[in-house]
Amino acid sequence: MNKADQAYCKGEIIKYQVMPDGVERDTLRNNLYFFMKKELENWVISILNTTGTFTTKQAFLSISWDCFLYCLHSYKKFDVPLGFHFYRNCRYCIMKQHRVKKIQTATFYADTDICVDSVDEGKFIDLRRFAEYIPEKYKLVFKDALMSMNHGTRARCVENWDKTTMKYIEYSSVKQILVSIISYFIK
Repeated sequence: MNKADQAYCKGEIIKYQVMPDGVERDTLRNNLYFFMKKELENWVISILNTTGTFTTKQAFLSISWDCFLYCLHSYKKFDVPLGFHFYRNCRYCIMKQHRVKKIQTATFYADTDICVDSVDEGKFIDLRRFAEYIPEKYKLVFKDALMSMNHGTRARCVENWDKTTMKYIEYSSVKQILVSIISYFIK
């Protein structure tokens, strides 16, 4: 973004912040978004690429809009370069959403102390529904299979085998099958 564009955007942001709520203010905000859209998309893409997050086009537009609104409302120090402010705050906004998503994901299986951070919420809901239909005899095996897939824990061979009535070979076979099923759900 060149200096003339930055000066124009700063002027529009100042107008936006002092303007009372209404249609004119919303129109000004939308025009400013469309004026900055290309730069904003580049910033958001670069930030998402560094986090390893890949989204649909609709989700990308939603993230861009959320970042824009956050940056627009938090721009108070007008001596800070506009590009620096927007990039830094887009990064903060995306990382904050990423952390919240990881926390929400972790709460699905809080009793197992795991957090598989690369799985979206919908896939975990499907996996949770599947887990409800597993016979009681295999619940501990399922928990062990899920724990062994977590990158933050050591690969457990047979963590809960002694708590079941299954033989070692049966336990290992069932766990191997459940790991395949879990992989299907989360990938």
